[in-house]
Amino acid sequence: MECDCQTIPNQTMKIQTKISSIIFTLILVTGIVAITSSYIVSKQMIEDEIYHHLESTATSRALHIETLLDEEAELVKTFATSKVFVEVFTTQNLTPAIQRIKTLIDIHEVISRIRVLDKQGKVVVSSHSEINPIGNAKIFAYGKEGVYIRDIHISTITGTKVMSVSAPILAKGEFAGIIIVNIEVEKELYEIISHKHGKTSEIYLINKDGYMMTPSRFMEDTFLKQKVNSSEAREWLELSEEEQEAEHAEIDIYKDYRGELVIGTHRVIKGIVAKNIEID
Repeated sequence: MECDCQTIPNQTMKIQTKISSIIFTLILVTGIVAITSSYIVSKQMIEDEIYHHLESTATSRALHIETLLDEEAELVKTFATSKVFVEVFTTQNLTPAIQRIKTLIDIHEVISRIRVLDKQGKVVVSSHSEINPIGNAKIFAYGKEGVYIRDIHISTITGTKVMSVSAPILAKGEFAGIIIVNIEVEKELYEIISHKHGKTSEIYLINKDGYMMTPSRFMEDTFLKQKVNSSEAREWLELSEEEQEAEHAEIDIYKDYRGELVIGTHRVIKGIVAKNIEID
């Protein structure tokens, strides 16, 4: 998580603080938080206050996102062990599974789509009409091994911004297929990012290629279009997962994705898959 502040020296100093940039690798998360401070008496005091705020904000948001992702992963794992989905492969009776999918979507507001695929990647039962098998897709390949969360993207079926979570289904102790659940990020994840972080502050998420996966409060139409090419983002995206976990994220001053001078920090999100979070 990164935080950025603009400073303008004067006899009576005014410091404009902005928290920017978050990296999230699998969901490579990038966030921005900017904070504006009025006139100050002591430079050291205001710096300490800003740094403490950025540190606590970055840490708390990273933990909140990590907890949400873990909960969603556990939920999909539970679906994968459900008797009605296992019986798709043992009895070939699809009716209970179809009914169960409808019930799950009705119960869970954030779920927009559920699919069950066989071991070749062919859709066996789904909440929506399906056309092509996805046996070569990463979400299927990784989903065979365990819970996998795909980067935030726009669903070609529902047109909403989602994270797809997959988990293996075992029948009689053997791999039989996978379940894929689409979770709408604007109903939970985006609320964590945007919740009460100041009038000029911003938190955002970026993917492994550096593109924003959450809205910008300063620019329009940035989803998967606006690249965050700040020095902090580039540095952390180039590190391996091991290096990211070992490295301590410092608070630093740099130019954000708008070219504005900010003070920012970031946090690595530990969890089911490689995740990284940054704020500027």
